[in-house]
Amino acid sequence: MYISVIIPNYNGVELLRKYLVPNYEILKKIFLKQFELIITDDGSKDQSEEYVIGLKLSQIRFIKHKGIRGFGNNCNFAAAQAVGDVLFLLNNDVKLDISISFLTEKLLSPDVFAVVPRIIRPLQDNTNESITFAKIKYYGIDFDHLNMLQKDENHDALVLWACGAATICKKDIFNTLGGFSKEFNPFYVEDADLSMKAWRKGYKSIYIAQARVFHYHNATIPKLVSRRKIETLFKRNKYIYLFKHFSKDSHLLPLKIVLFHIITLHLLELWYIFLAVIRLQRENQKYEASGLQILSRIKENAL
Repeated sequence: MYISVIIPNYNGVELLRKYLVPNYEILKKIFLKQFELIITDDGSKDQSEEYVIGLKLSQIRFIKHKGIRGFGNNCNFAAAQAVGDVLFLLNNDVKLDISISFLTEKLLSPDVFAVVPRIIRPLQDNTNESITFAKIKYYGIDFDHLNMLQKDENHDALVLWACGAATICKKDIFNTLGGFSKEFNPFYVEDADLSMKAWRKGYKSIYIAQARVFHYHNATIPKLVSRRKIETLFKRNKYIYLFKHFSKDSHLLPLKIVLFHIITLHLLELWYIFLAVIRLQRENQKYEASGLQILSRIKENAL
């Protein structure tokens, strides 16, 4: 097993100074020489490139793009350059722990696509963002971490999606799925979509309780866009995800949601729905299971 660690970056030199070398040392202890680290940069205007190149670490590559590609496109490009058969997607605001050594064992199973550690948010009351689930509602879809399933975070569990902040997945399946879907650009919900595509093809995403990392959340995105734009992208992408993976379970689902927001005069929600519909792309994947079947399986949590 050879690991390609992919770190997207935009004007994140301070984060790189804080976490890159300590994370590199942890990776080296665990994987020895069986890893590479690719920093895929969205045209940073700070000193990110100079800092990384100045480290002169042989297992680190720095790829700089001319413009902003967005999270998904950035990761897809790096994955195409990756040497490893396993991808470790890692945000530049994540601090690794030696316990990530527990992650790779379950990845050896042929029906597992991705494994995710306990991702702790120190700046948000040490919230665990790794145990993920969703519920379909009359007004749309709700995402949640841990509470919706009421699961014990101290045990391994099936999760709806492997959080893109720190997740390890198989490159061959990643490529078969087409990587992160472009319709979610520039960011948000693309990790949930990727895992759902894998689930519907028969591949699991699993939370590994013994492994942990620390995510100092929202360190990069606020540099790119306003809070209003962030909310618009998140809401739009939730509707894209909903219509993409659950409309075939109920062909009337989109109509019911639109009617609810018309009746309740939620005009802004109707705008988000419009943005989602015009963004949706024709699906060319053939799936073994529906979205609702996947939700039912994860709720039962039969590992």
